[in-house]
Amino acid sequence: MSLFATVLLILVGLRVAKALRRPAPGGPGSEPLYLFPAARNRALALAHPAGKAHLGAIYGRSNAALPAGDPLRRLEPSLLHVFGLRQGQDAAQIRATLQAQLPQRWFRLGLESLQAGDDPRDAMAFACARVAFALRAAQLLGWLDTGLHWQLQELNAARARECFSGWPDYAAALARGRRQWVAGSRADSLGVAFTVEQALAWTRQRRHPWRKGWNS
Repeated sequence: MSLFATVLLILVGLRVAKALRRPAPGGPGSEPLYLFPAARNRALALAHPAGKAHLGAIYGRSNAALPAGDPLRRLEPSLLHVFGLRQGQDAAQIRATLQAQLPQRWFRLGLESLQAGDDPRDAMAFACARVAFALRAAQLLGWLDTGLHWQLQELNAARARECFSGWPDYAAALARGRRQWVAGSRADSLGVAFTVEQALAWTRQRRHPWRKGWNS
């Protein structure tokens, strides 16, 4: 065997070995890749658990609206509930309402049903995640202009940075905030359950979007 063929076989073998070590999509340690500018990625990452569970890779990759028959449109009834809109409206009506109303009331979502015993910081973390996911899903469904969607995402991210010191602080508060929301007989069909311990472990994973970049 020639020297060239030997080197080629070694290189191919190294690439195969590397591929075998890489986590399979959706497997342990695998995270959807965010492909927007850093500030937008951070804004979306506020709702990373829900985004990963309900929208998968599309959550952080595309501004394109979902096609009419996309199975992810099953989220529509739950989103209408989050936005306080009645069922049975067509897409044009929903779009007109959200475009007109969300700039004045986005910051209330997730805070409209607070109870006397709720911890305010935990409730705020839950609200930030709820807003991030709802805005993103609405944009993908064609209910929000892309420009308005990102404008509100950035405002929501700024609110989170003002209220929390970093990803560990936010992640732990979010786990507690969702738990207290559900414990108060409030529905969260778009959310994902996880513990404080899980949340903090994610902030230590090298490839997780909660690992770094809170303020940078």
